[in-house]
Amino acid sequence: MTVIKRVTGINGFSRYPRKASTALVKGTLAILKDGKLEPAKASATVDNLAGIILKGVDSTDPNYAVAEMTQVEEIFEAGNEYELEIGAGSFSADKVGKSYKLDANGKADLDNTGTAFEVVRDGGTPNGVATVIVRFRKN
Repeated sequence: MTVIKRVTGINGFSRYPRKASTALVKGTLAILKDGKLEPAKASATVDNLAGIILKGVDSTDPNYAVAEMTQVEEIFEAGNEYELEIGAGSFSADKVGKSYKLDANGKADLDNTGTAFEVVRDGGTPNGVATVIVRFRKN
């Protein structure tokens, strides 16, 4: 399941320890909480977002209970834009330039303003899934 992917810009990578006994899904956003990676949820902000998970870990994996280093694609490179699945609400032109929250599944919540990402434009419905093009900026 890919919830987010880079559509423009360059990529950079960082490695952080993953919270032990925590599943991470490839292609989804992660936050840093107490210095460890966790799935991004509705509480995510630009201040705690870490990046996009590049290799997932499932509860059945032998390394699931270990807080091992995990690589993420950095999302704060200037000029980078990302296609993010919409989980709540829908795109409209008046949302361009405004900032919103993520929902409980790490998807765009266009019904609630917040500080997780800024809307750039409509992403259409690739593969039948509504998306929005966003950028992430540190304050």
